[in-house]
Amino acid sequence: MQEIYIKTGRSKTTNSMHLKKCAADLNFFEEVDGRVKLTYEIPKLKPIGDFWESLPPGTNFWGGNWNSFKDVPHFERRV
Repeated sequence: MQEIYIKTGRSKTTNSMHLKKCAADLNFFEEVDGRVKLTYEIPKLKPIGDFWESLPPGTNFWGGNWNSFKDVPHFERRV
């Protein structure tokens, strides 16, 4: 499946933390004018991402803080 994701541009690696079961992509929703919508806006999710990275520092990473490629729904733990 990962090879298909690479070919279709949904992934750039076969060395994914998702494949190691150490990462998850989470969807966040907000209510706007009485309607619920999906959001990946970094300013809105930054407090959650920063909190995740503080538990404990150096082992948890949020894709919204990455420099080269922003992957806002991505949360991972390196073990």
